[in-house]
Amino acid sequence: MTPALGRFDTFTILVFGAISYVVSAAVVALIGATVFIWLRRIDLVRWWSAVIVGFCGGVAVAVILRLPTLVSVHDTVLLGIEGAGSGFVFWLIWKQGRTSPSAASDDIRHGN
Repeated sequence: MTPALGRFDTFTILVFGAISYVVSAAVVALIGATVFIWLRRIDLVRWWSAVIVGFCGGVAVAVILRLPTLVSVHDTVLLGIEGAGSGFVFWLIWKQGRTSPSAASDDIRHGN
């Protein structure tokens, strides 16, 4: 529903969806990349840290998208859970790309 028309408007939903996506991607990339670099330096990138950071990123997006009004608890929880899920998926992908220390030492020993 759009306030101006009072009915379902597909174009408006697509435009607001695109704007929300760009804002969300920018906020999460800024927060997520900064915290990821910091956590990697202190060797604390774990599934639970990715979930916590993802949740915080989702909450930040909920707050930014609702400015200047207050964000509802429903939006905060919903976007926080989506962020937590995204953080967990990020951790799964990042973990798959890492080489385990034992595999790396075996490669060095065998000249690979």
